[in-house]
Amino acid sequence: MNPMREGMFPGQVVDANVLNYLAQARDTREFSRGLLPHLVRRLVAATPGMVGLTMPAAEGVWRDGWDGLVQESAGGPYMPAGPSAWEMSNAKRVGEAAERNYRKRLQAPLGVDPAETTFVFVTMRHWPGKAKWVEAKRADAAWRDVKAIDSEDLWGWLETMPSEHNWVSEQIARHTPHTTESTRLPRSLPADAKGFAGRDNELACLRSIGEHGGGLVLISGQPGVGKTALAVHAGHLAEDMWPDGQIYVDLRGTHDDALHPRTVLERVLTALQVDLPETSTIDELAAHYRSKLAELRAVIILDDAGSEGQVRPLSPGTSASSVIVTSRSNLSGLDCNLRFRLEVLPAEHSVDLLRAHIGSVRVDEEFQAAAKIAQLCGHLPLALRVAAGLAARTPWSLAWLVRELTAEHSRLDVLNVGDIELRASFELSYRMLPEADKLTFRRLGLIPGSTFDASLAAAAIDQGESTATASLFELLERGLVDPSSLPNRFRLHDLLRLFAKDRAAADDVAGDVEDAEFRVAQYIYMTAHQIGQALDPHFRNELQQSSATAIEVADLLAWFDIHEEAVAATIRKATVDGATNEALQMTVDLVSYLEIRCSWEPMEEWCQSGLSLVEHIIQKGTADPEAAPVAEAMFLLASATACSGLRRFEQGFERCDRASSLIEPGSVLSAQIHNCRGNLLDAVGRREEALAEYRLAEEVWDGFSADLYSGVVRHNVGAVLMRLGRPAEALPHLYSDLANCRAVNDRIGEAKTLNTLGLVWLHLGEVGAAVTALQLSVQGHLGASDMVNAGNALNDLGLARYASGEHAAAYECHVADYEICERLSDTVGMAKARIRMADNLLAIDPDNASLAMEDIKHAKALLDVAEDRAALLSLAVVLGEIGFLVGDIKGASDSFARVALQCEELEDYGGAAQIIGRLCANLIKVGRAREALTHVRDLDIRSAKWPNALRQHVRAILVQVLAASGEHAEAKRTAAMSEETDAEAGPSPDEFMPLMSFAGEN
Repeated sequence: MNPMREGMFPGQVVDANVLNYLAQARDTREFSRGLLPHLVRRLVAATPGMVGLTMPAAEGVWRDGWDGLVQESAGGPYMPAGPSAWEMSNAKRVGEAAERNYRKRLQAPLGVDPAETTFVFVTMRHWPGKAKWVEAKRADAAWRDVKAIDSEDLWGWLETMPSEHNWVSEQIARHTPHTTESTRLPRSLPADAKGFAGRDNELACLRSIGEHGGGLVLISGQPGVGKTALAVHAGHLAEDMWPDGQIYVDLRGTHDDALHPRTVLERVLTALQVDLPETSTIDELAAHYRSKLAELRAVIILDDAGSEGQVRPLSPGTSASSVIVTSRSNLSGLDCNLRFRLEVLPAEHSVDLLRAHIGSVRVDEEFQAAAKIAQLCGHLPLALRVAAGLAARTPWSLAWLVRELTAEHSRLDVLNVGDIELRASFELSYRMLPEADKLTFRRLGLIPGSTFDASLAAAAIDQGESTATASLFELLERGLVDPSSLPNRFRLHDLLRLFAKDRAAADDVAGDVEDAEFRVAQYIYMTAHQIGQALDPHFRNELQQSSATAIEVADLLAWFDIHEEAVAATIRKATVDGATNEALQMTVDLVSYLEIRCSWEPMEEWCQSGLSLVEHIIQKGTADPEAAPVAEAMFLLASATACSGLRRFEQGFERCDRASSLIEPGSVLSAQIHNCRGNLLDAVGRREEALAEYRLAEEVWDGFSADLYSGVVRHNVGAVLMRLGRPAEALPHLYSDLANCRAVNDRIGEAKTLNTLGLVWLHLGEVGAAVTALQLSVQGHLGASDMVNAGNALNDLGLARYASGEHAAAYECHVADYEICERLSDTVGMAKARIRMADNLLAIDPDNASLAMEDIKHAKALLDVAEDRAALLSLAVVLGEIGFLVGDIKGASDSFARVALQCEELEDYGGAAQIIGRLCANLIKVGRAREALTHVRDLDIRSAKWPNALRQHVRAILVQVLAASGEHAEAKRTAAMSEETDAEAGPSPDEFMPLMSFAGEN
């Protein structure tokens, strides 16, 4: 149906020009920003039952917010009853505009209550999908109701209001342009990309430029990343923003026949119907171009620019028009209003693109295969379109295409469909490079791992770092390498890496390629080994003394952080190439790094790889009969350590036993095995057995006079004594270890020991000394970039702050710990931090109970009931605190008592005493001191396992409870008995305070 039929406006002569204007007006900025909202406002205002109306028109529609807010009492066929909020648009893609406005206002209703309001969308266009869209939105039940009004509704509404009919006829007649076919504005954009996916942020930026004054925009990025598709898609989406024309020119900047700027200017001016003078310079043409654009609101898309010079004359100057340039190069010399470098698609959008081309049914049926295809294409849009074309031309399963793409040596050959070949696209950029940069590009394909720096590139091209750096930045400018997230590092897309290898095979002498691969491997091998050795504190101290140069642990770890992937890839290649000894040594170095970083899962995997390498050497018959068992035992020991970190304790014990069977008792390695077994026993709560293993390790180390390594054992002895409730005995061991760490400048070891010392002082009730030690520990770990242990120290500092009553400061410590654990994907650490956060929220203000409960819910969801017993006990304590706050005294008391008894079963007597103390304090607070007596007496403090200091602590709690119960005589007798039996005087922190500073401060 044609809504603009002759005679629809009574009293007006509607000639062909008027009808032509009406047909075109909806595409103009004047109509969408002026006449449409003005017309709707008049129609709404004239509707009976109108109570309230806010609906700007003309310039007022530029303000942010709703296009209209209406309050109607009666309602009608076009007007919803009650409050309604209105959005208007004349975009050609009506459904997309409606959806965009709907989602925007759902996220930001700006004071409107959706549950009480009708959402109304208005367009001047005919919208066949209107009813279906409205039905879908009503099903959301997000708004009270949803209504859409298109051209059919507007004409029907007008016919019920003669005066408004006449008014709109007058407006149309007044603004009728006297145009002819020859003055129609250009619309030369290519067809929009099928299945366009993602790029929401980029599209929003482009739309913002169009809405706020136009200018020069540059979209750069590697070949095939979708620059042209984005520019064209933006042009189609925002035609209402550029009503005076959309012009597309392929500059062919990567081809031999690249367009000269003069040619481009002539084409654009001709499209804009500017009469060109017979003779003119390029500057004169550029002036005509800028003058014309200043009169218009148009978009010019200049695709595939090769240089700044090809584009600079086409800058729009001061104009509301936009010029969007796409280029593989960064064109850094251009002065742009907006520039962005396009990245590959996120994984989910890659699959969306495949779905659009292959079909939803096939992709959804083989979703994993589709995701794998996207991964093998490196999420590069051009590669994805080629892969989709391959899949679409056959009915075969997507798994077939996965198999075709899996082989690296043939992947680029497979990615070729019709007249689109990925290799050819890459070739256009490669052949434009200077010869020296071509060589660098080819050599980059030989570097293992996804990122690299100038030192690796220098090894590959056998040149100095300054030469390599200059070449890398030229490749970056040309869009053939990308910047990594880390400074001074670069990355090469997987498919470009394969192309670089292909070019090396085609253009280089085989021997040159082998030499380059050898240099890269040697650089990684030698550097990894040197840094791996320097990670050993004793060796590092010797290096520093011999060279008089400070070696920072943080720098050593940072090298491995950056090069871990390259080291791993080099190990794998060395294994394949038969360089087993080099692979074995690098594996040892990598495992040492992973242990410091507490990266337990990859550490365990590389330990197994190391064991396989040792087995391979033994089978070849080339192994040293004495060295092979030691190497095997070392990897088993490291694996046991990783298993402890992964809480696979039985596997850890089994690997310690296997390692013990391979080496002589009393050897250096046997001491390390005793120490590791002690760590496992301590972790499962068998602390007396753990102490015995540490003592055995100590005896072995003392025989070798190895102060550094015996210091590690002394630290563990002190830690387990603390957990056994014997903190005073722990102090000499820990301070001896602290002195050892400082003697060899072991920053991480020093920080760990200060952490344990802080906990010991906390157990002894010396909160000030505990806070000092733990603050120094946090400082030391952060200074060494040891984030895992920094998080542990922050947690413990939070406990000390809690004990001193500084609950807000304690809360901040646990928040910082949570953020570190989240970054490291440590879910157990995250859960423990949330539990502590909840505990401090309650201590800050009981009214925070609901916030604390949210933290507890998050923590519980992160914990494993079978594995994370200690954390779950802490969680139960906080729930007990909440129980007291909400009046569930019995449930809360039972929760506390259960936790205390479980701590006692785990031989965590300090924990048991602390829990009973908190339970009694809560019961006294609610006037149930006599109930507290039962809970205190339930602890079996007469057992020989209870340390004397903790036994006295529980008696002190009992004295407080007896006094609160009114049994003052019994309280005095108990207090006197405690004084008689407590002959042990606790240590004073004063004698240790000279050691309570961090060596890094001196």
